[in-house]
Amino acid sequence: MFAFDQTRPVLVGNGAEMQDRITRRPGSYIQAEAAIRAGQRPCVGVVRDNAFMLDKLLEYACGMVGRRAPSIPALNPSPVADLPERFRFHLDGLKNIAVPMGIQLEMLDGELEDIFATAASLADKMPETDILRLLGIVCRVPLVGPHWFVFEVENACNEDCIYCNIHAKGRRPGAAFTGQRMDFDVFARQIDDLARMGTDGITVLANGEPTVHPNFLEMIQYAKGKGLRVNFFTNGLLMKEKLAKGVVDAGCDEMFCTISGATEQSFLAVHPKQKAEDFEQLMRNLKFLTDYKKQQGSDVPRCLAVHVICRPNFHELPLMAQQAVDLGFDVFRPQLVRIDPHNFPIELREDHLEQIRADIPKAKAICEAGGIEMWAPFEAMVASAGNNASNWTPDEFLEEGCPIGWSLGLAKVTGDLSLCCVVKPVGNLRDGSIGELWFGEDYQRYRLGALYLNENMDMPLKNGTPLYTYRCLRCDNHDINRQWMGKLRDSGLIRYYRG
Repeated sequence: MFAFDQTRPVLVGNGAEMQDRITRRPGSYIQAEAAIRAGQRPCVGVVRDNAFMLDKLLEYACGMVGRRAPSIPALNPSPVADLPERFRFHLDGLKNIAVPMGIQLEMLDGELEDIFATAASLADKMPETDILRLLGIVCRVPLVGPHWFVFEVENACNEDCIYCNIHAKGRRPGAAFTGQRMDFDVFARQIDDLARMGTDGITVLANGEPTVHPNFLEMIQYAKGKGLRVNFFTNGLLMKEKLAKGVVDAGCDEMFCTISGATEQSFLAVHPKQKAEDFEQLMRNLKFLTDYKKQQGSDVPRCLAVHVICRPNFHELPLMAQQAVDLGFDVFRPQLVRIDPHNFPIELREDHLEQIRADIPKAKAICEAGGIEMWAPFEAMVASAGNNASNWTPDEFLEEGCPIGWSLGLAKVTGDLSLCCVVKPVGNLRDGSIGELWFGEDYQRYRLGALYLNENMDMPLKNGTPLYTYRCLRCDNHDINRQWMGKLRDSGLIRYYRG
Protein backbone atom coordinates (compact mmCIF):
# COMPACT_ATOMS: atom_id res chain seq x y z
CA MET A 1 0.00 0.00 0.00
CA PHE A 2 1.04 3.62 0.33
CA ALA A 3 2.82 5.63 3.02
CA PHE A 4 0.71 8.46 4.45
CA ASP A 5 1.97 11.43 6.46
CA GLN A 6 -0.36 11.49 9.44
CA THR A 7 0.84 14.94 10.53
CA ARG A 8 -1.13 16.70 7.77
CA PRO A 9 -4.61 16.27 6.26
CA VAL A 10 -4.23 14.09 3.16
CA LEU A 11 -7.29 13.37 1.04
CA VAL A 12 -7.26 10.29 -1.17
CA GLY A 13 -11.00 9.69 -1.23
CA ASN A 14 -14.13 11.81 -1.47
CA GLY A 15 -15.71 10.30 1.60
CA ALA A 16 -15.04 8.14 4.62
CA GLU A 17 -15.56 4.80 2.89
CA MET A 18 -13.04 5.41 0.11
CA GLN A 19 -10.53 7.33 2.24
CA ASP A 20 -10.45 4.78 5.05
CA ARG A 21 -10.21 1.87 2.60
CA ILE A 22 -7.22 3.34 0.74
CA THR A 23 -5.36 4.45 3.87
CA ARG A 24 -6.37 1.30 5.75
CA ARG A 25 -6.91 3.51 8.78
CA PRO A 26 -10.47 3.70 10.13
CA GLY A 27 -11.21 7.30 11.04
CA SER A 28 -8.66 8.67 8.56
CA TYR A 29 -11.28 10.69 6.73
CA ILE A 30 -12.79 12.19 9.89
CA GLN A 31 -9.32 13.15 11.08
CA ALA A 32 -8.39 14.80 7.76
CA GLU A 33 -11.72 16.62 7.50
CA ALA A 34 -11.41 18.00 11.02
CA ALA A 35 -7.89 19.26 10.34
CA ILE A 36 -8.99 20.99 7.12
CA ARG A 37 -11.97 22.59 8.85
CA ALA A 38 -9.55 23.80 11.51
CA GLY A 39 -7.54 25.65 8.87
CA GLN A 40 -4.77 23.25 7.92
CA ARG A 41 -3.74 23.19 4.28
CA PRO A 42 -5.15 20.07 2.56
CA CYS A 43 -3.18 17.75 0.34
CA VAL A 44 -4.78 15.67 -2.39
CA GLY A 45 -2.80 12.44 -2.52
CA VAL A 46 -2.52 10.80 -5.94
CA VAL A 47 -2.77 7.01 -5.87
CA ARG A 48 -3.91 4.35 -8.34
CA ASP A 49 -7.35 4.12 -6.72
CA ASN A 50 -8.20 7.77 -7.43
CA ALA A 51 -6.14 8.48 -10.56
CA PHE A 52 -9.23 8.58 -12.78
CA MET A 53 -11.29 10.74 -10.44
CA LEU A 54 -8.76 13.39 -9.40
CA ASP A 55 -10.98 16.03 -11.01
CA LYS A 56 -13.81 15.16 -8.62
CA LEU A 57 -11.44 14.83 -5.67
CA LEU A 58 -9.97 18.28 -6.29
CA GLU A 59 -13.46 19.76 -6.59
CA TYR A 60 -14.28 18.07 -3.30
CA ALA A 61 -11.17 19.49 -1.62
CA CYS A 62 -11.96 22.96 -2.95
CA GLY A 63 -15.40 22.73 -1.40
CA MET A 64 -13.89 21.79 1.96
CA VAL A 65 -11.82 25.00 1.99
CA GLY A 66 -14.74 27.11 0.87
CA ARG A 67 -13.55 27.61 -2.69
CA ARG A 68 -15.25 26.76 -5.96
CA ALA A 69 -13.17 24.93 -8.52
CA PRO A 70 -13.56 25.63 -12.22
CA SER A 71 -14.88 22.88 -14.44
CA ILE A 72 -12.20 20.20 -14.58
CA PRO A 73 -12.18 17.53 -17.29
CA ALA A 74 -11.73 13.95 -16.14
CA LEU A 75 -8.79 11.80 -17.22
CA ASN A 76 -10.01 9.46 -19.94
CA PRO A 77 -8.27 6.08 -19.69
CA SER A 78 -8.57 5.56 -23.43
CA PRO A 79 -6.64 5.50 -25.67
CA VAL A 80 -4.24 3.62 -23.43
CA ALA A 81 -1.33 4.09 -25.84
CA ASP A 82 -0.79 7.72 -24.79
CA LEU A 83 -2.14 7.47 -21.23
CA PRO A 84 1.23 8.22 -19.54
CA GLU A 85 1.64 11.51 -21.43
CA ARG A 86 -1.98 12.52 -20.93
CA PHE A 87 -1.77 11.70 -17.23
CA ARG A 88 1.24 13.97 -16.73
CA PHE A 89 -0.53 16.77 -18.61
CA HIS A 90 -3.65 16.16 -16.49
CA LEU A 91 -1.64 16.42 -13.26
CA ASP A 92 -0.03 19.68 -14.36
CA GLY A 93 -3.45 21.14 -15.10
CA LEU A 94 -4.79 20.07 -11.71
CA LYS A 95 -1.80 21.60 -9.93
CA ASN A 96 -2.38 24.90 -11.72
CA ILE A 97 -5.85 24.94 -10.22
CA ALA A 98 -4.97 23.55 -6.78
CA VAL A 99 -1.96 25.64 -5.78
CA PRO A 100 -3.64 29.09 -6.00
CA MET A 101 -6.39 27.71 -3.76
CA GLY A 102 -3.96 26.58 -1.10
CA ILE A 103 -4.26 22.89 -1.94
CA GLN A 104 -1.30 20.61 -2.50
CA LEU A 105 -1.36 17.83 -5.07
CA GLU A 106 1.18 15.12 -4.33
CA MET A 107 2.04 11.76 -5.90
CA LEU A 108 1.92 9.15 -3.14
CA ASP A 109 1.87 6.03 -5.31
CA GLY A 110 5.41 5.28 -6.47
CA GLU A 111 4.18 2.64 -8.92
CA LEU A 112 1.39 4.53 -10.65
CA GLU A 113 3.41 5.89 -13.56
CA ASP A 114 4.95 2.44 -14.09
CA ILE A 115 1.45 0.94 -14.14
CA PHE A 116 0.35 3.37 -16.84
CA ALA A 117 3.53 2.78 -18.85
CA THR A 118 3.02 -0.99 -18.69
CA ALA A 119 -0.59 -0.61 -19.82
CA ALA A 120 0.47 1.67 -22.69
CA SER A 121 3.03 -0.89 -23.85
CA LEU A 122 0.20 -3.38 -24.40
CA ALA A 123 -1.64 -1.17 -26.90
CA ASP A 124 -0.61 -3.17 -29.95
CA LYS A 125 -0.70 -6.56 -28.20
CA MET A 126 -4.29 -6.96 -27.03
CA PRO A 127 -7.72 -5.32 -27.43
CA GLU A 128 -8.15 -1.91 -25.83
CA THR A 129 -11.06 -3.10 -23.71
CA ASP A 130 -8.99 -5.97 -22.31
CA ILE A 131 -6.22 -3.55 -21.32
CA LEU A 132 -8.76 -1.29 -19.64
CA ARG A 133 -10.14 -4.19 -17.61
CA LEU A 134 -6.67 -5.25 -16.51
CA LEU A 135 -5.78 -1.65 -15.68
CA GLY A 136 -9.06 -1.37 -13.80
CA ILE A 137 -8.29 -4.44 -11.70
CA VAL A 138 -4.88 -3.03 -10.79
CA CYS A 139 -6.28 0.44 -10.05
CA ARG A 140 -9.30 -1.06 -8.27
CA VAL A 141 -11.87 0.82 -10.34
CA PRO A 142 -14.05 -0.12 -13.35
CA LEU A 143 -12.86 1.71 -16.47
CA VAL A 144 -15.07 -0.09 -18.99
CA GLY A 145 -18.05 -2.43 -18.97
CA PRO A 146 -17.79 -6.14 -18.22
CA HIS A 147 -16.10 -8.41 -20.73
CA TRP A 148 -19.20 -10.59 -20.68
CA PHE A 149 -22.72 -10.21 -19.36
CA VAL A 150 -25.23 -12.99 -18.66
CA PHE A 151 -29.00 -12.60 -18.96
CA GLU A 152 -31.32 -15.07 -17.28
CA VAL A 153 -34.39 -14.49 -19.44
CA GLU A 154 -36.72 -17.36 -18.52
CA ASN A 155 -37.65 -19.37 -15.43
CA ALA A 156 -39.78 -22.08 -17.06
CA CYS A 157 -38.16 -25.33 -18.17
CA ASN A 158 -39.09 -28.37 -20.24
CA GLU A 159 -36.69 -30.70 -18.40
CA ASP A 160 -36.10 -31.94 -14.86
CA CYS A 161 -32.36 -32.61 -14.76
CA ILE A 162 -31.58 -34.44 -11.54
CA TYR A 163 -28.70 -32.11 -10.68
CA CYS A 164 -30.75 -28.90 -11.14
CA ASN A 165 -31.37 -26.96 -7.95
CA ILE A 166 -34.59 -25.49 -9.39
CA HIS A 167 -36.41 -27.95 -11.62
CA ALA A 168 -35.27 -31.35 -10.32
CA LYS A 169 -38.03 -33.64 -9.11
CA GLY A 170 -39.23 -32.56 -5.69
CA ARG A 171 -37.84 -29.01 -5.89
CA ARG A 172 -41.25 -27.44 -6.61
CA PRO A 173 -40.27 -23.88 -7.61
CA GLY A 174 -43.95 -22.94 -7.95
CA ALA A 175 -46.03 -21.31 -10.67
CA ALA A 176 -45.16 -17.78 -9.53
CA PHE A 177 -41.49 -18.51 -10.18
CA THR A 178 -41.80 -20.49 -13.40
CA GLY A 179 -44.15 -17.86 -14.83
CA GLN A 180 -41.46 -15.16 -14.68
CA ARG A 181 -39.54 -14.09 -17.76
CA MET A 182 -37.61 -10.99 -18.80
CA ASP A 183 -39.51 -8.65 -21.11
CA PHE A 184 -37.84 -8.10 -24.44
CA ASP A 185 -37.90 -4.31 -23.97
CA VAL A 186 -35.98 -4.64 -20.68
CA PHE A 187 -33.45 -6.90 -22.37
CA ALA A 188 -33.03 -4.54 -25.34
CA ARG A 189 -32.44 -1.46 -23.14
CA GLN A 190 -29.68 -3.23 -21.27
CA ILE A 191 -28.11 -4.47 -24.50
CA ASP A 192 -27.97 -0.85 -25.70
CA ASP A 193 -26.21 0.11 -22.47
CA LEU A 194 -23.72 -2.75 -22.62
CA ALA A 195 -22.83 -1.95 -26.23
CA ARG A 196 -22.04 1.64 -25.18
CA MET A 197 -19.96 0.42 -22.23
CA GLY A 198 -17.55 -1.60 -24.36
CA THR A 199 -18.86 -5.02 -23.36
CA ASP A 200 -17.62 -7.74 -25.69
CA GLY A 201 -20.49 -10.20 -25.52
CA ILE A 202 -23.51 -11.64 -23.77
CA THR A 203 -24.99 -15.00 -22.83
CA VAL A 204 -28.70 -15.73 -23.09
CA LEU A 205 -29.29 -18.07 -20.20
CA ALA A 206 -32.20 -19.07 -17.97
CA ASN A 207 -33.19 -20.49 -14.63
CA GLY A 208 -34.89 -22.94 -16.95
CA GLU A 209 -34.67 -23.24 -20.74
CA PRO A 210 -34.05 -19.99 -22.68
CA THR A 211 -35.58 -21.25 -25.93
CA VAL A 212 -38.94 -21.40 -24.12
CA HIS A 213 -38.93 -17.58 -24.17
CA PRO A 214 -41.15 -16.35 -27.05
CA ASN A 215 -38.56 -13.69 -27.98
CA PHE A 216 -35.50 -15.92 -27.71
CA LEU A 217 -34.43 -15.62 -31.34
CA GLU A 218 -35.26 -11.91 -31.40
CA MET A 219 -32.92 -11.44 -28.42
CA ILE A 220 -30.09 -13.15 -30.29
CA GLN A 221 -30.73 -11.03 -33.37
CA TYR A 222 -30.96 -7.76 -31.43
CA ALA A 223 -27.70 -8.27 -29.54
CA LYS A 224 -25.88 -9.27 -32.74
CA GLY A 225 -27.24 -6.14 -34.39
CA LYS A 226 -25.55 -4.07 -31.68
CA GLY A 227 -22.16 -5.59 -32.48
CA LEU A 228 -21.97 -7.89 -29.47
CA ARG A 229 -20.79 -11.46 -29.49
CA VAL A 230 -23.63 -13.74 -28.41
CA ASN A 231 -23.88 -17.23 -27.03
CA PHE A 232 -26.61 -19.20 -25.32
CA PHE A 233 -27.19 -22.34 -23.30
CA THR A 234 -29.90 -24.82 -24.23
CA ASN A 235 -30.99 -28.39 -23.68
CA GLY A 236 -31.64 -28.58 -27.43
CA LEU A 237 -35.08 -30.17 -27.24
CA LEU A 238 -36.76 -27.17 -28.90
CA MET A 239 -33.91 -26.57 -31.35
CA LYS A 240 -35.88 -27.87 -34.31
CA GLU A 241 -35.34 -26.87 -37.92
CA LYS A 242 -36.88 -23.38 -37.92
CA LEU A 243 -35.15 -22.26 -34.73
CA ALA A 244 -31.87 -23.91 -35.70
CA LYS A 245 -31.86 -22.06 -39.01
CA GLY A 246 -32.67 -18.80 -37.24
CA VAL A 247 -29.75 -19.21 -34.83
CA VAL A 248 -27.30 -19.92 -37.66
CA ASP A 249 -28.67 -17.16 -39.91
CA ALA A 250 -28.46 -14.63 -37.05
CA GLY A 251 -24.72 -15.23 -36.80
CA CYS A 252 -24.94 -16.36 -33.19
CA ASP A 253 -21.38 -17.01 -32.04
CA GLU A 254 -21.71 -20.00 -29.72
CA MET A 255 -24.21 -22.60 -28.57
CA PHE A 256 -23.69 -24.57 -25.37
CA CYS A 257 -25.98 -27.59 -25.52
CA THR A 258 -26.26 -29.48 -22.24
CA ILE A 259 -26.76 -33.15 -23.06
CA SER A 260 -25.31 -34.95 -20.01
CA GLY A 261 -25.56 -38.41 -21.48
CA ALA A 262 -23.85 -40.28 -24.31
CA THR A 263 -26.42 -43.07 -24.34
CA GLU A 264 -30.18 -43.27 -24.09
CA GLN A 265 -29.83 -45.01 -20.73
CA SER A 266 -27.73 -42.30 -19.08
CA PHE A 267 -29.72 -39.50 -20.72
CA LEU A 268 -32.98 -40.84 -19.30
CA ALA A 269 -31.39 -41.37 -15.89
CA VAL A 270 -30.35 -37.72 -15.76
CA HIS A 271 -33.63 -36.45 -17.29
CA PRO A 272 -36.41 -38.55 -15.68
CA LYS A 273 -39.35 -36.90 -17.46
CA GLN A 274 -37.95 -37.54 -20.94
CA LYS A 275 -38.58 -40.62 -23.07
CA ALA A 276 -36.44 -42.53 -25.54
CA GLU A 277 -37.93 -40.60 -28.45
CA ASP A 278 -36.87 -37.32 -26.81
CA PHE A 279 -33.23 -38.43 -26.83
CA GLU A 280 -33.58 -39.43 -30.48
CA GLN A 281 -35.20 -36.08 -31.32
CA LEU A 282 -32.41 -34.22 -29.54
CA MET A 283 -29.78 -36.02 -31.60
CA ARG A 284 -31.68 -35.16 -34.80
CA ASN A 285 -32.03 -31.51 -33.75
CA LEU A 286 -28.33 -31.10 -33.10
CA LYS A 287 -27.21 -32.89 -36.24
CA PHE A 288 -29.55 -30.75 -38.33
CA LEU A 289 -28.08 -27.56 -36.88
CA THR A 290 -24.48 -28.55 -37.53
CA ASP A 291 -25.33 -29.80 -41.03
CA TYR A 292 -27.18 -26.57 -41.83
CA LYS A 293 -24.24 -24.53 -40.54
CA LYS A 294 -21.94 -26.37 -42.95
CA GLN A 295 -24.40 -25.96 -45.83
CA GLN A 296 -24.37 -22.20 -45.22
CA GLY A 297 -20.58 -22.14 -45.15
CA SER A 298 -20.67 -20.66 -41.66
CA ASP A 299 -18.20 -21.10 -38.82
CA VAL A 300 -20.82 -20.09 -36.25
CA PRO A 301 -22.31 -20.92 -33.93
CA ARG A 302 -19.35 -22.69 -32.39
CA CYS A 303 -21.11 -25.69 -30.90
CA LEU A 304 -20.12 -27.01 -27.48
CA ALA A 305 -21.47 -30.32 -26.18
CA VAL A 306 -21.87 -29.84 -22.43
CA HIS A 307 -22.01 -32.87 -20.16
CA VAL A 308 -22.49 -32.45 -16.42
CA ILE A 309 -20.53 -35.38 -15.03
CA CYS A 310 -22.35 -37.09 -12.18
CA ARG A 311 -22.93 -40.59 -10.86
CA PRO A 312 -25.24 -41.85 -13.66
CA ASN A 313 -22.84 -40.88 -16.47
CA PHE A 314 -19.29 -40.58 -15.09
CA HIS A 315 -18.22 -43.76 -16.93
CA GLU A 316 -19.15 -42.35 -20.36
CA LEU A 317 -16.45 -39.75 -20.92
CA PRO A 318 -15.00 -41.38 -24.08
CA LEU A 319 -18.51 -42.06 -25.42
CA MET A 320 -19.46 -38.44 -24.80
CA ALA A 321 -16.41 -37.29 -26.75
CA GLN A 322 -17.34 -39.57 -29.65
CA GLN A 323 -20.92 -38.30 -29.55
CA ALA A 324 -19.66 -34.71 -29.90
CA VAL A 325 -17.57 -35.74 -32.91
CA ASP A 326 -20.47 -37.61 -34.53
CA LEU A 327 -22.84 -34.67 -34.03
CA GLY A 328 -20.43 -32.32 -35.78
CA PHE A 329 -19.78 -30.22 -32.68
CA ASP A 330 -16.67 -28.12 -32.26
CA VAL A 331 -15.96 -28.69 -28.57
CA PHE A 332 -16.57 -31.44 -26.03
CA ARG A 333 -17.16 -29.66 -22.72
CA PRO A 334 -17.48 -31.92 -19.68
CA GLN A 335 -17.77 -30.38 -16.22
CA LEU A 336 -18.12 -31.80 -12.73
CA VAL A 337 -21.56 -31.66 -11.15
CA ARG A 338 -22.11 -28.99 -8.53
CA ILE A 339 -23.44 -30.68 -5.43
CA ASP A 340 -26.09 -28.92 -3.37
CA PRO A 341 -28.10 -30.32 -0.44
CA HIS A 342 -30.82 -31.71 -2.73
CA ASN A 343 -28.62 -33.79 -5.03
CA PHE A 344 -26.18 -35.62 -2.76
CA PRO A 345 -27.22 -39.03 -4.23
CA ILE A 346 -25.47 -38.19 -7.52
CA GLU A 347 -22.24 -36.94 -5.92
CA LEU A 348 -19.09 -38.42 -7.40
CA ARG A 349 -17.01 -40.67 -5.16
CA GLU A 350 -13.24 -40.91 -5.14
CA ASP A 351 -13.32 -44.09 -7.25
CA HIS A 352 -15.48 -42.27 -9.82
CA LEU A 353 -12.87 -39.52 -10.01
CA GLU A 354 -10.17 -42.13 -10.54
CA GLN A 355 -12.02 -43.50 -13.55
CA ILE A 356 -12.60 -39.99 -14.90
CA ARG A 357 -8.87 -39.28 -14.63
CA ALA A 358 -8.12 -42.51 -16.45
CA ASP A 359 -10.64 -41.68 -19.19
CA ILE A 360 -9.50 -38.10 -19.84
CA PRO A 361 -6.60 -39.14 -22.14
CA LYS A 362 -8.97 -41.43 -24.06
CA ALA A 363 -11.51 -38.65 -24.50
CA LYS A 364 -8.78 -36.21 -25.58
CA ALA A 365 -7.52 -38.70 -28.16
CA ILE A 366 -11.03 -39.16 -29.57
CA CYS A 367 -11.46 -35.39 -29.83
CA GLU A 368 -8.10 -34.96 -31.51
CA ALA A 369 -8.83 -37.73 -34.01
CA GLY A 370 -12.22 -36.21 -34.73
CA GLY A 371 -10.81 -32.73 -35.26
CA ILE A 372 -12.58 -31.10 -32.30
CA GLU A 373 -11.44 -29.56 -29.02
CA MET A 374 -11.86 -30.88 -25.51
CA TRP A 375 -12.53 -28.14 -22.99
CA ALA A 376 -9.11 -27.59 -21.40
CA PRO A 377 -10.31 -26.39 -17.95
CA PHE A 378 -11.95 -29.77 -17.26
CA GLU A 379 -8.64 -31.49 -16.61
CA ALA A 380 -7.62 -28.70 -14.22
CA MET A 381 -11.05 -28.90 -12.57
CA VAL A 382 -10.61 -32.62 -11.90
CA ALA A 383 -7.04 -32.09 -10.67
CA SER A 384 -8.12 -29.28 -8.33
CA ALA A 385 -10.89 -31.45 -6.90
CA GLY A 386 -8.34 -33.94 -5.56
CA ASN A 387 -10.42 -36.62 -3.87
CA ASN A 388 -13.45 -34.34 -3.39
CA ALA A 389 -15.38 -33.78 -6.61
CA SER A 390 -17.65 -31.25 -4.91
CA ASN A 391 -14.90 -28.68 -4.35
CA TRP A 392 -12.92 -27.91 -7.49
CA THR A 393 -11.69 -24.44 -6.51
CA PRO A 394 -10.67 -25.04 -2.87
CA ASP A 395 -9.62 -21.68 -1.38
CA GLU A 396 -8.06 -20.61 -4.69
CA PHE A 397 -9.84 -17.27 -4.97
CA LEU A 398 -10.03 -16.83 -1.22
CA GLU A 399 -6.26 -16.62 -1.20
CA GLU A 400 -5.49 -14.76 -4.43
CA GLY A 401 -8.67 -12.69 -4.66
CA CYS A 402 -11.63 -12.82 -7.00
CA PRO A 403 -11.49 -10.27 -9.87
CA ILE A 404 -14.86 -11.31 -11.33
CA GLY A 405 -16.28 -7.82 -10.70
CA TRP A 406 -14.36 -6.48 -13.70
CA SER A 407 -15.04 -9.26 -16.19
CA LEU A 408 -18.59 -10.54 -15.66
CA GLY A 409 -22.08 -9.54 -14.60
CA LEU A 410 -25.46 -11.25 -14.51
CA ALA A 411 -29.06 -10.03 -14.60
CA LYS A 412 -31.84 -12.26 -13.37
CA VAL A 413 -35.45 -12.31 -14.56
CA THR A 414 -36.36 -10.22 -11.51
CA GLY A 415 -33.88 -7.50 -12.47
CA ASP A 416 -31.46 -8.46 -9.70
CA LEU A 417 -27.83 -7.98 -10.69
CA SER A 418 -25.39 -10.58 -9.46
CA LEU A 419 -21.63 -10.30 -9.09
CA CYS A 420 -21.20 -13.73 -10.67
CA CYS A 421 -23.12 -16.82 -11.77
CA VAL A 422 -23.69 -17.87 -8.17
CA VAL A 423 -26.48 -15.73 -6.72
CA LYS A 424 -24.67 -12.72 -5.20
CA PRO A 425 -27.08 -9.77 -5.56
CA VAL A 426 -25.45 -6.35 -5.75
CA GLY A 427 -28.31 -4.24 -7.18
CA ASN A 428 -31.52 -4.27 -9.20
CA LEU A 429 -32.42 -2.81 -12.59
CA ARG A 430 -35.38 -0.99 -11.07
CA ASP A 431 -32.79 1.27 -9.39
CA GLY A 432 -30.99 2.17 -12.62
CA SER A 433 -29.57 0.84 -15.85
CA ILE A 434 -26.74 -1.67 -16.01
CA GLY A 435 -24.35 1.18 -16.77
CA GLU A 436 -25.46 3.26 -13.79
CA LEU A 437 -25.25 0.28 -11.45
CA TRP A 438 -22.00 -1.13 -12.84
CA PHE A 439 -20.15 2.14 -12.20
CA GLY A 440 -22.10 2.87 -9.00
CA GLU A 441 -20.96 2.86 -5.37
CA ASP A 442 -22.77 -0.31 -4.27
CA TYR A 443 -21.40 -2.46 -7.09
CA GLN A 444 -17.93 -1.05 -6.45
CA ARG A 445 -18.14 -1.97 -2.77
CA TYR A 446 -18.90 -5.61 -3.56
CA ARG A 447 -16.39 -5.69 -6.42
CA LEU A 448 -13.64 -4.62 -4.05
CA GLY A 449 -14.89 -6.96 -1.36
CA ALA A 450 -14.42 -9.90 -3.72
CA LEU A 451 -10.97 -8.68 -4.79
CA TYR A 452 -9.92 -8.96 -1.14
CA LEU A 453 -12.15 -11.94 -0.47
CA ASN A 454 -10.17 -13.30 2.46
CA GLU A 455 -10.80 -10.04 4.33
CA ASN A 456 -14.47 -9.73 3.35
CA MET A 457 -15.90 -13.24 3.56
CA ASP A 458 -18.80 -12.13 5.74
CA MET A 459 -19.64 -8.94 3.83
CA PRO A 460 -23.46 -8.98 3.55
CA LEU A 461 -24.87 -8.84 0.03
CA LYS A 462 -28.14 -7.15 -0.90
CA ASN A 463 -30.13 -10.18 0.26
CA GLY A 464 -28.21 -10.48 3.53
CA THR A 465 -26.18 -13.55 2.55
CA PRO A 466 -22.40 -13.40 2.96
CA LEU A 467 -20.09 -12.69 0.05
CA TYR A 468 -18.28 -16.00 0.54
CA THR A 469 -20.23 -19.27 0.78
CA TYR A 470 -19.59 -22.97 0.24
CA ARG A 471 -20.48 -22.47 -3.42
CA CYS A 472 -17.27 -20.50 -3.88
CA LEU A 473 -15.49 -23.85 -3.46
CA ARG A 474 -17.22 -25.02 -6.66
CA CYS A 475 -17.05 -21.76 -8.55
CA ASP A 476 -19.02 -21.64 -11.81
CA ASN A 477 -16.73 -18.89 -13.08
CA HIS A 478 -13.37 -20.36 -12.10
CA ASP A 479 -12.26 -20.56 -15.74
CA ILE A 480 -13.05 -16.86 -16.26
CA ASN A 481 -11.10 -15.82 -13.16
CA ARG A 482 -8.17 -17.99 -14.18
CA GLN A 483 -8.26 -16.50 -17.67
CA TRP A 484 -8.03 -12.94 -16.35
CA MET A 485 -5.38 -13.82 -13.79
CA GLY A 486 -3.44 -15.32 -16.70
CA LYS A 487 -3.82 -12.09 -18.66
CA LEU A 488 -2.54 -10.13 -15.67
CA ARG A 489 0.53 -12.34 -15.60
CA ASP A 490 1.12 -12.23 -19.35
CA SER A 491 0.73 -8.44 -19.43
CA GLY A 492 3.22 -7.81 -16.64
CA LEU A 493 0.57 -6.01 -14.58
CA ILE A 494 0.40 -8.85 -12.06
CA ARG A 495 3.24 -7.28 -10.07
CA TYR A 496 0.92 -4.41 -9.19
CA TYR A 497 -2.09 -6.62 -8.39
CA ARG A 498 -3.61 -5.83 -4.98
CA GLY A 499 -0.57 -3.67 -4.23
